[in-house]
Amino acid sequence: MTVCASNSNKLLEVTTNSGQLVGTLIDLASDTNYISTEAAERLKLNGENIKMIVQGVGGMEKTVATKRYTSRLRIKTPKGTVTEHKLYGLDNIAKVHQAVTPEQLQKFFPDIATKDLIHPKKIDLLISHREGRLVPQPTKRTASSAYREILVELVGPSKAQAENETIIWSAATTNKEVFEWFKWDSVGAACDPQCGGCKCGRCPPGGKEITIGEERDLEKIKECLTYVEADKHCGTPHWDAAYPWKGDPVMLPDNQHAVEATFLNTEKRLEKEPEWNAAYREQIHEMVSTGADAKLTKDEINSWKGPTWYISHLVAPYPHSTTTPVRIVWNSSQEFLGLSLNSLLHKGPDVLNPIRGVLLRFRSGLYAALGDVKKMYNSVWLKDKEVHLHRFLWRDRPEDDIEVFVVVRVNISDKPAGCIAQVAMGEMANLPQFAAMVEERRVLVEDSYVDDILTSHEDITTLEKITKGVEEILKAGSFSLKPWIFSGQSGRSGATANSSNSETAMSVPKTLVLPNQMQDEESKALGVGYEPETDKLRIMMSINFSKKRGK
Repeated sequence: MTVCASNSNKLLEVTTNSGQLVGTLIDLASDTNYISTEAAERLKLNGENIKMIVQGVGGMEKTVATKRYTSRLRIKTPKGTVTEHKLYGLDNIAKVHQAVTPEQLQKFFPDIATKDLIHPKKIDLLISHREGRLVPQPTKRTASSAYREILVELVGPSKAQAENETIIWSAATTNKEVFEWFKWDSVGAACDPQCGGCKCGRCPPGGKEITIGEERDLEKIKECLTYVEADKHCGTPHWDAAYPWKGDPVMLPDNQHAVEATFLNTEKRLEKEPEWNAAYREQIHEMVSTGADAKLTKDEINSWKGPTWYISHLVAPYPHSTTTPVRIVWNSSQEFLGLSLNSLLHKGPDVLNPIRGVLLRFRSGLYAALGDVKKMYNSVWLKDKEVHLHRFLWRDRPEDDIEVFVVVRVNISDKPAGCIAQVAMGEMANLPQFAAMVEERRVLVEDSYVDDILTSHEDITTLEKITKGVEEILKAGSFSLKPWIFSGQSGRSGATANSSNSETAMSVPKTLVLPNQMQDEESKALGVGYEPETDKLRIMMSINFSKKRGK
């Protein structure tokens, strides 16, 4: 292979035993040699199977199943030595955006023949800084310098004075040519925008839509998730989650009295609305009965030695529902002495699929299916430290004592809650026991948006098989689904439109429910009204008949 370094001007010739050419990159920031899998197979290198941990920017780590090769390279030096080098296999190393021609390179190296100025069109080998004998050394600098020309008129000054002047002719490479060199030599490692230092965390890495800072947060969230078969929280397989903290939560002050004042205000508001009070109390009891919340005993409160934090909960009117006039809203952003729970947490990137893409794929097949994950956020359990950082206060009646409860599942109001729940659900597709369920795993990863799963297929039998497989995968992580809705089906639990009673149904007058009037129990597809019986989407919008509103 011919080695042409990116940032130096010395060419060294290194060949394999077979004499094949391999595009090579000298990386002075790497301490390991890499070779592409395709090149290793082409060179017929023997390798041993290993698991390699690659450390990236910001301390990120990635485990790669690969091979370690031993290659003998002949270096064209005065001694002509042959040495062995350890190489680690990777699928891809770097991309060459534009291969530089020998004629372009000869502008910078006029003393070297064009046949020796071979620039690789593909990078298959990366040489680290440890291979000192392979790192080219500069023999000629091409950086632009400030040159000046002194024109001497012999008729003016004396000849002796003219001979003492230094005459320098401008023969350096121009700035334009230097910038062209960097443009030619790009191997896909540049950031856009180019801030020069990549320290702000806002530069997106190549081929990804998230920034380096968001990618770092995503790795932290993945490290905080633990898949367990069973523990004291739950006897079935599930996910336990720690939180990605910016700082030690020990610094959080004791905010119990401040949250107690907020609770008393909430209690007074509920007392004025008996219907609201009953609905609010019922929701608290439901969360305790389903295991999302738990009441702490005095012994548990006194025995805990770790950090604590209390979360306030507020009344949120919900006029669109006839059964639930109010909802509970947790306020994880409420500050006390300048700190809040969310102020110490990383949010994580937006890992949701594009909503338009999900809707388009939902309509691509002849038959459609719509699934809804029950309480998706509450399907991931919190670890003990996070549990005691989610204490809250409650009592059923004003004359009772105020008791301490805790949230034991991921709380929807916490900053990283959405990313944690979405990553945990997506990681179910990576479990080894489901490796053979290719289409089911694709549906779970690509055809989901938050807690909705929308997919379609040309064959109804295959679609039913896929939905059962998706349900099986989610069940292995304590994610449960509501009954699936299929196109042609009358409601979530109704029969299909092609049933034997279709003639009787046709004789009964049908009541059309406008999309604006759809309640929680009706079918919706990502905020769009969906009629499964007719398999039609309805755009939900409001009409203003008032001249006073919005002119």
